[in-house]
Amino acid sequence: YTPARRVTLQQQLLERLESLPGARAASLSHLALLSGGRTVNNIAVEGQSPRSDEDVKCHQLWVGPKFFTTMGIPLLQGRDFNAQELQPQSGATAHATLAAVINQTMARYFFGAQNPIGQRLRFREGTLKDIPVEIIGIAKDAKYEDLREPTRRTFYLSYFQWPQEASLSAEQRILLRAIGDPSNTFTAIQRAV
Repeated sequence: YTPARRVTLQQQLLERLESLPGARAASLSHLALLSGGRTVNNIAVEGQSPRSDEDVKCHQLWVGPKFFTTMGIPLLQGRDFNAQELQPQSGATAHATLAAVINQTMARYFFGAQNPIGQRLRFREGTLKDIPVEIIGIAKDAKYEDLREPTRRTFYLSYFQWPQEASLSAEQRILLRAIGDPSNTFTAIQRAV
């Protein structure tokens, strides 16, 4: 699959899943919450200088449309990703400003009582090093790796803003919120796929 064809497939699959009987919302992410997997990055907040011994690692998750609704994570402030941020990025537009929703713990740690909406952060390493990331919302805290861990500083980025040239196809989880008999839902999901 080319990147464009893969994105079309993902969007069509989400539409099909949302049309299933009992389906409430569908989304995707590169990792599943509570799966034991993680992606961690050192970040820098524009206008702040961390201490030399300060741990600025934050957990990150690339998520699709309706992720917060699908996972039952309320947005407390700001907004969810808009239509533009949910469009595939490539070439020059892939390295424009990214959008992020951060959790309460991250907002408290880096901004205290200050409103973080509109503030920017940057990756301090990796392929997206120095790419600006604008905070558009704050989500309620959710566990990341497992239920017993302390809440981690977490930020969510739009799955489709991830440059399509990157190895995006290696990691993808489909998420579905539905009511009804799970065995019937599972069979319907297999048919839709």
